[in-house]
Amino acid sequence: MKILQYLLWTNCNNACKFCIRGDKSDAYSKIEDMLASIEKAKSNILSQDWSSYKGGISIIGGELYYVEDRRLQLALLDLMHTATDVILKKNDSTCIVLITNLIYDDSFLKEVLHQFEKEGVLNQVHLHTSFDLKYRYKDSADKQTMLSNLEDLSKEFPVLNLTTQTILTQYFIEAVNDGSFNINEFEEKYNTRFTLLVPLYSNLSSTLSDFFPKRRDFINFLIKLYDENPITFRKFIDSARYAFSSKDFIDTQNDRECRPSNSVFVTSDMMKCGHYDIYRVYSDSDKCMLCDIEALCQRGGTKFE
Repeated sequence: MKILQYLLWTNCNNACKFCIRGDKSDAYSKIEDMLASIEKAKSNILSQDWSSYKGGISIIGGELYYVEDRRLQLALLDLMHTATDVILKKNDSTCIVLITNLIYDDSFLKEVLHQFEKEGVLNQVHLHTSFDLKYRYKDSADKQTMLSNLEDLSKEFPVLNLTTQTILTQYFIEAVNDGSFNINEFEEKYNTRFTLLVPLYSNLSSTLSDFFPKRRDFINFLIKLYDENPITFRKFIDSARYAFSSKDFIDTQNDRECRPSNSVFVTSDMMKCGHYDIYRVYSDSDKCMLCDIEALCQRGGTKFE
């Protein structure tokens, strides 16, 4: 699915140990600047013809639902209402994707979701959150806050499309292999679809000993994943193939549009195999992860494809 992302600002209330952002300073410290960014996104939405658009939009921060200033909250609610009126209600093949880490009091997020519910479009809302077994949370309390919020949302908004993403690290692979984490049980408990993401290299993630997977462990994990959760397997394959080329960005913070060829994700060099070197992420090999994924699918024939 094509996703048009509106980037309002890059402020975040968390500091993941594997974050790819080099600059951790707040992009916006003034409420007026943040309000102006919201207004730019609203103006752009109103200026577009969405009647034949086949895809979704995503309005992202940093972390949007952590804001406490009521002026910002009201402006965000108005932005969501505009997207509902102009896009969702006029084209039921579209959707809106909300992205949040859920490490906060979720009262404002619920207010946003209740607004979508009252306007009759909650079934077109996809809420994506992130989970990690080791490196995302500064302490166990943050992890429990996220899980409690996720469970609460799944019960209060049963028609909401919930997706939980986690980075496919060596630590995660070992946790699944030893039985300390079970994808199917997680999905059932939290009424969420579980998806896996390719680990990305950064100056921070490169220092984490069990972040990047070992090549053989990764390949064996994918084979096991297909047998035990083929939907999660397929979503990971699609994500690995297209995650860095399927999004357009409208950065209202810096007044610029970014297409896939020059998006913030594609900043690396091309390898001999034809893939970007962001896929050179094994801890014990220089081989391309995406090449291994494609080779695995080809060898599996119809089983994997």
